[in-house]
Amino acid sequence: MADMNSIISGAYDTDLELGALYSPEKTVFRVWTPGAERVVLNRYAKGSSGEEGDALLEMIELDRDLDDNGKWTNGVWTGTVSGDLHGTYYTYSVTVEGQTNETSDIYAKAAGVSGGRGMVVNLEATNPEGWEQDTHVCVEQATDAVVWEVHVKDFSSDPGAGFSEANRGRYLAFTEKGTRVAGTGYTTGVDYLKELGVNYVQLLPVADQLNDETSDAYNWGYEPLNYNVPEGQYASDPYDGTVRIREFKQMVQALHEAGIGVIMDVVFNHVSDAATSPFHLTVPGYYFRQDSDGAFFGSGTACGNETASERGMFRRYMIDSVLYWAEEYHIDGFRFDLMGCHDIETMNQIRAALNRLEGGERLLMYGEPWAAGETHQPAGIQMAVQSNVRYLDSGIGAFNDGIRDAVKGHVFYDKATAFVQGGNGQPQPLEEAAMTDEKLMAGIQGNANPAYSNPWSKAPVQTTTYVSCHDNLCLYDKLVISVGNITVQRDGGMGTPLGDSVYYERQEELVRMNRLAAAAYLTAQGKVFLQAGEEFARSKGGDDNSYNTALTYANGREWNQINWSRREVFADLNAYYRGLIAFRKAYAPLRATDMTTIANMTFSGLAEENLIAYTIASPGETWDMVAVLLNGNREEKKVTLRTVEGVELPERWDCVVNQEQAGAQPIAGVSYEGSTITVPAQTALVLVAAE
Repeated sequence: MADMNSIISGAYDTDLELGALYSPEKTVFRVWTPGAERVVLNRYAKGSSGEEGDALLEMIELDRDLDDNGKWTNGVWTGTVSGDLHGTYYTYSVTVEGQTNETSDIYAKAAGVSGGRGMVVNLEATNPEGWEQDTHVCVEQATDAVVWEVHVKDFSSDPGAGFSEANRGRYLAFTEKGTRVAGTGYTTGVDYLKELGVNYVQLLPVADQLNDETSDAYNWGYEPLNYNVPEGQYASDPYDGTVRIREFKQMVQALHEAGIGVIMDVVFNHVSDAATSPFHLTVPGYYFRQDSDGAFFGSGTACGNETASERGMFRRYMIDSVLYWAEEYHIDGFRFDLMGCHDIETMNQIRAALNRLEGGERLLMYGEPWAAGETHQPAGIQMAVQSNVRYLDSGIGAFNDGIRDAVKGHVFYDKATAFVQGGNGQPQPLEEAAMTDEKLMAGIQGNANPAYSNPWSKAPVQTTTYVSCHDNLCLYDKLVISVGNITVQRDGGMGTPLGDSVYYERQEELVRMNRLAAAAYLTAQGKVFLQAGEEFARSKGGDDNSYNTALTYANGREWNQINWSRREVFADLNAYYRGLIAFRKAYAPLRATDMTTIANMTFSGLAEENLIAYTIASPGETWDMVAVLLNGNREEKKVTLRTVEGVELPERWDCVVNQEQAGAQPIAGVSYEGSTITVPAQTALVLVAAE
C-alpha cells in the first residue's frame, strides 16, 4: 500500500475519466484510491436499503488499472459489467490497512434516495424535450449581471403565491407560468423575475446534501454529500435517481427560456462530516487538511473540517465538477462558498478550464473572499482571500463586504448603523467603527481605486456589489433593529414568521432608508447582487441565522419562505428597484469592467457626513453626464457638484431617480438648474444631463 505522504505529493497525470461510465452495452467503473488493498463493487436493485424490491445483485472485485508495462501507477481500480445497467445502484467496499468501509462513489452522477448509493445513469435519457436546443444564457460582460439569490424552497413555498401544491418547494415551480399573489394581479415566480429585470438567479446549494430526502425538513444546503448529483428533496420523486436530474434540467430550461441565467452556489470548502464522508472512506485523510495527529481541521470553515484544494486530486475534482455542471446542466455561473478556504492556483485553474469551453469565458465565477476562521493550508500556499484578489484571474470576482457594511451597518453588529440610517458606523466596538463615507465611496468604485480605503480589486469586474444575502439579517430586518428600540432574541424567540410583528409592518422611514440603500449599490461599479425579496422588504422576523432556526423549529420552511404578499404592501419599493435596474441597464458606465468610469468620476460635498455626491462624465453615452446624490441624513442637504477638469457641468438636469420614483426615463415635471442641488432627507437623486 502506498503511504499517505506519497499519495499527497504524487501527481495524477492521466485524463482517465472516473466514476460509472455508462453505455448501453456495458458500464466501466473506475475509482481512485491508491492506498487501498482491495476494492469491491456492490450492485443493488434500489437506491436504499428497505425499499421494496431492494436486493444486492452482485459483488465484483475491481482490479488495479495497470499501464502498458504492467505497473500500477495511477492509483485507479477498475471493472467492467456487461449489459444495460441504467437505473441500477452501486457502492464500493474499500479496504485500507485492513479496515473495510462501504461508501458511495464520490464521482457519481446520480444517486438513490438520501444519497447513500450511486446510480448508473444514461444521461441522455434524462433530457427534457428541447434540451438539445437549450443554451447558456450569459451577459456580455460580468458587470452586466443583476443576480437574484434564492433557495429552491423559499421561491415557491408560500401557499398564497399561486404555485401548484405539487410543485411548491420544488424544481418544477420554476417552470410554472401565470402565477399570481392570491386575489391580486401581482406576478410571482419566473414571470415576476422577468418583470423585475434580473438576468441571473443564484440558487442556494442544489447539489446533493446529507439529509433525509423523504422528509420536508428545511436546510440551506451547506452540508454537501454528492457534489455531482442534484438534491432529491426538491424533486417530485427522490427515490428514482433520474427524476431529480430531469426536473433540475427543466428548471434550468425554463429560466433560460425567460432569458435568465442560472448560477450555482458550490460548497467545496467542507463536507457534512469528514469522518463518514465518501471522500475520507475512499482515500482516508487525503482530501482534508489535518494536523500532525491526523485530526481534521475545522476552524477555516467552522464546520468541523476543511478540504485541501491544493492537493492534486481534490483540485482536479473541483475542476471536473464545475465543468460537469456547466456542460451537462448548462449552468451559467458559479458562486464559491468560503472561497477564502481555497488556494489561488486552484481557483485560477478552474477559471482557465471554464474559459476553454465554447463561450466559457462568459460563464460567471465569483465567491466569498474570506474563510470562517483560520485556515490551515501548507506553508507557501496563497489563499483566495480579499487581500489576494489581485492575484486571481480577472474573471474571478469577489463579494464586496465593504460597501455592504458602509451602506447599512456592520453585518455582525445588529444595532450598528451606517450611511442610510445617518449613523456613520455607530454604535459598535471601536475597532469596527470606521464605517465612514470614505468606505462607501471606495465601495461605489468597486474597491479598485487606490485613492480610497482598501483597494483590493484590480478593476470593478472583480467586484460583486450587494447589501444583503441569505446570511445574516435581511436588509429590512437590519433597518428595523438598528433604528428601533428592539432587543433581538435568538433561537426562534422573535415571533412567528406569519404573525404580526414589528418586522412585518410597513414603516415609512425604513422604506425611505431601503430605497436609499438600493440606490447606493445599484448605481455602484461591479456586478450587482440582491437577496430574493429584498426588493419588497423581505423579513425573517429578525432572525439573523434562519438556517439554525430551521433546524430547531418545525416551521423552518415557513420562516424562510418568500412572503409574496409583500409585493402588494411594498409595491412602491418594488417598483423603485425595478426602475433602478432599468436605469443601470440603460447607462453603460455603471457597468464598466475597467477603470474608465472611475477615471471620469468626481466626488463632491465631502465636508458633510452621510452625504455622498458624484458625477460621471460620459460623452457619447446615453447621457453625457450623470450625477448621483445620496443623503443619509434626516434633514435636507445642499451640495455643489464638481466634474473632471476640462468638462463643463450641464446647465439643466433631468431627474430619473428621486425619493419616490426610479427609472431610465426623466420624471415628468422634475428638473434641476445649475450645479448646487438640494437633496431631500434620506433620499437618493440621480440626475442626467438634459438635452
